[in-house]
Amino acid sequence: MRNLLLSTVTLLVVPAVGLAAPDFSSHTHTTPIELKPISSSSGLKLAGVCFLGYGDCSDGGFGSIDGDDGYVVDTTKQCQNEGYSVTACSLPAYPSGQCPYNDKYFAKCVEDRPRACNETGFTETQCSSGMVVDTTCSYDANYKKCKCNPCSGYTYTYAQATAQGYVADGSCQSCSETKYKRKENPCSGYTTCECGGEIGSAVCYSGSTQKFKSCKKCCDDTCPSGWTDTICPSNASKTQTGTTECGNACYKCQNSNTSYYTITINLAQTVGDGTDRCQCIYTGSCGPNSHISSSKWCPSQSTALCPSTETSVCSETETYEVPPLNH
Repeated sequence: MRNLLLSTVTLLVVPAVGLAAPDFSSHTHTTPIELKPISSSSGLKLAGVCFLGYGDCSDGGFGSIDGDDGYVVDTTKQCQNEGYSVTACSLPAYPSGQCPYNDKYFAKCVEDRPRACNETGFTETQCSSGMVVDTTCSYDANYKKCKCNPCSGYTYTYAQATAQGYVADGSCQSCSETKYKRKENPCSGYTTCECGGEIGSAVCYSGSTQKFKSCKKCCDDTCPSGWTDTICPSNASKTQTGTTECGNACYKCQNSNTSYYTITINLAQTVGDGTDRCQCIYTGSCGPNSHISSSKWCPSQSTALCPSTETSVCSETETYEVPPLNH
């Protein structure tokens, strides 16, 4: 075994215990002892001293003052011998109790679920306004990852939700953006008018439908049978005008055509006038829409002087409709 010199010290004088004997004087003798420093040249070795776990012990070696390699401590075995056998842990556990000889060894694994969640990105315990839970930490359900609320069904901006004919129908916060639903404006107090609203009536749109506060009275705006609402052409010699129930103009366009006929009419009778003459009266028709008669005087009362027929020229005027102009 090596001889070790700890340091230069001054030892207290150790008193010797006096023994009483018959042939000795009864008194105590005190002998001072002094220890002097010993130089390294004397061949004695000094130990390199450190406290394990503190200071620079390198591999835990003990060296001599004259350069001897000394004794080397195996820190791995030292840690294991003292129960520090853990080098890694599975989440959510972490190494705890570090070995004082080697910082790679620990006494045990200790669960730290909040730390495990935080280190894997689950840092929220409650999602802020406009956000919803995306996923939850498997180690501790109190920790979450959050994402912007998708606001399903809320597809409009405020301007779109309140466009003509629509009103907002609820809102949803998606991060810093507000999204909206919309519905057709119910236009309470307004109605759909078959014939439009009264002049000056308030208007409201429900979707694309126009509604009014008050409706005007409906009327029949069609022309009577045989009449038209279009203007007559310039070749119409006779134009009649009228109106619909709503007061709009109607037209009937007419013209006429004269036909000339040469006809033979039959003797109908002879009439004497008390003189030496007689009157021959003839009757017949001139076209489909007329009836004519004519007469002539005979030179005597003898009816034999009246011809059985008479030739005459007549005319007939026919009225017909003229088609109106198309707009």
